[in-house]
Amino acid sequence: MATTSVVIPWPWAGAKGWLLQSTNALPSVAAPWPQIPPPCQTNGANLQFTEPTPVGNKFYRLHKP
Repeated sequence: MATTSVVIPWPWAGAKGWLLQSTNALPSVAAPWPQIPPPCQTNGANLQFTEPTPVGNKFYRLHKP
């Protein structure tokens, strides 16, 4: 059985202050998104977060408070 993963990369340059967040649903009203805690991996000029493919919906965003 193959293992699958979700990989979220973003540029290392200018990454200071940005937080990676995820949620399982997109509500119709503004709601806080939980932060994915560090550490993130470095991959050349990118940072990246890798996790096993979730069951159901999962949404990711970079947020700068």
